[in-house]
Amino acid sequence: MNPSTRLPFLRYAIARRFAHQQRNTFTVTPGLHHLLAVPIHERLILLARIDGATPHQVRRIPQCSIEDANCRSDVMLDAVATWRSTMQDAYWPFPTPSNWRFQREASVEKGLKQLIWTDVAVALIGDAALPELVQPFLGLTLQRRLILYCLMGEDMRREAVRRQFRCSDWNIREAMRIAIHVTGYSSGSVSEAASLRQTNVSDSS
Repeated sequence: MNPSTRLPFLRYAIARRFAHQQRNTFTVTPGLHHLLAVPIHERLILLARIDGATPHQVRRIPQCSIEDANCRSDVMLDAVATWRSTMQDAYWPFPTPSNWRFQREASVEKGLKQLIWTDVAVALIGDAALPELVQPFLGLTLQRRLILYCLMGEDMRREAVRRQFRCSDWNIREAMRIAIHVTGYSSGSVSEAASLRQTNVSDSS
């Protein structure tokens, strides 16, 4: 099965498990949608720091200097300032009607998708992330979770993800395979388990 065809199932499985976790723990985790105002490269660095990564671990993100990892470079200082300003704007990210008219339809559609799937970032990154997705022994490293975020939350194509992380297509498929495995079987859903078995059969053929 083409990995891109698994994304809708994986988005649904992660979003459903995250909502279930929030109900069981009686918590409401603040979203990370304000980070959408930050360019993707700087956003990945901030997400890594939110996840508790050390500057040395953050530097594994391509084209990330030690100043970027410590959020001391001019670029990162601007990114943090933008993030703070959006959090203080009660109307962000909804533009005014005059600004909305001049936006390209494709960018508006992408922006709406990003807003719909903002829970993906919270489910993958940070203290409220799904426990089954942050176990290092399962193979879902920070880089692979950021790859999943780009695929599902940012709606990036695999070619763009490969360029962003300078990784192989195998690394992307492995991140999706592990995520499908832990979200499929741990949910106890018969339909999800059947879909996962079909995926495994297709991969092995």
